[in-house]
Amino acid sequence: MERATLKGIGAILVIIEEIEADVERAGLSNATLQTDVEVRLRQSGIRVISSSERNTVQGSYANLYVNVNVLHSSNCLSYVYSVRAEVTQPVLLERDHKIFTIASTWRATGSIATAGSARFATTAREEVRDQIDQFINAFLAMNPKR
Repeated sequence: MERATLKGIGAILVIIEEIEADVERAGLSNATLQTDVEVRLRQSGIRVISSSERNTVQGSYANLYVNVNVLHSSNCLSYVYSVRAEVTQPVLLERDHKIFTIASTWRATGSIATAGSARFATTAREEVRDQIDQFINAFLAMNPKR
């Protein structure tokens, strides 16, 4: 059923949860993740829009939300992190069509991992990429290219 919620989406707005400054110093930044995700989607033929375009897009759009939550040791030699990618969309409640909200309608298989400081940024970006690939596969299965 989760895949079915992706059918007919015309564009994606990528939202990257804010990365803390000390994590950015370790090499993982919002800008890098934003670029990684948007490029991967565009390469797959999925239309990506900016937040300023969301009110002007023809047809429907959804948010692709990416969160990398990081814990690190006080000496920053090791990192524990989780990655979550999910799609949120506007929905109406079946019991009351006057109630409109935003809900998560699709999620990638989440992950929790550890990495040393030398590999942290690379492995976290790879995990984000893997979850975005899960989304791309699900999206294209429901919205085949013509």
